[in-house]
Amino acid sequence: SLVIETNRMIDANRRHVDAHKKAALELREAKESADAASQAKSSFLANMSHELRTPLNAIIGFTTIMRDEMFGPLENERYKGYVKDIQEAGTHLASILGNILDLAKVEARELKLQPEKIDIQEILKSCFAMLNVLAKEGGLSLNVELENGLPVLEADRLRLKQILINLISNAIKFTPEKGSVTVTVVRQKESHVKFTVSDTGPGIPADRLEDVLKPFIQSSMTLPTTNQGVGLGLALSKSLVELHGGKLSIHSKVGEGTSVEVVLPINAQDTSNEIED
Repeated sequence: SLVIETNRMIDANRRHVDAHKKAALELREAKESADAASQAKSSFLANMSHELRTPLNAIIGFTTIMRDEMFGPLENERYKGYVKDIQEAGTHLASILGNILDLAKVEARELKLQPEKIDIQEILKSCFAMLNVLAKEGGLSLNVELENGLPVLEADRLRLKQILINLISNAIKFTPEKGSVTVTVVRQKESHVKFTVSDTGPGIPADRLEDVLKPFIQSSMTLPTTNQGVGLGLALSKSLVELHGGKLSIHSKVGEGTSVEVVLPINAQDTSNEIED
């Protein structure tokens, strides 16, 4: 009977080990399948974005020539308006496709940063030069508050500018007339810098704060607008911030506006320090 009981225990252990191995194998296969699906999706988006951007660039280029009347005047004023509308629509679509392509590259881990030394005040000045017109068209005030003695930041200039423009333009887009958008920059601890983009818009319900960071989700449906985009700006900004070793978070209350905080390491390679909440 002792031999029989021992054999039963051995069989039970063997079955347990076999079940464990089978579960581990199924888990690994599921992960590999999910990774393959994600890679296929990213590759598809990247290829489609590239194929669409080529004819779009031609459309934008030719409409620019026509708008500027480089080869002669457009006699009918309606044509001038149509050309302007075509160019603006093409530029907007090209921007969306660019965001899709960048997001696909980040997900496929193909986007590489090129860090350099950046003067924070200088890069914000550059962003404001691009966005002041948009703010004025919306009847908003665009403000900046910089802490004294900010360090030189090591980051990818193009991607940092992309992050800031996405966040500021998004705040402008959803802030009603006579409102304001403020960009604040302070040093956090010795190793990080915090950018805060605050607006006086309608705010985001608490149950939607996590959703707005997902691709293709609108950040606000409470403020009517004809130019809401496709909800890529926040998702892409979050991915680019994390690629720098930083953290992006949103704080909002309905009726009181929204603040988006971006905390970045001062040194691009120094991403091991804990980021203070």
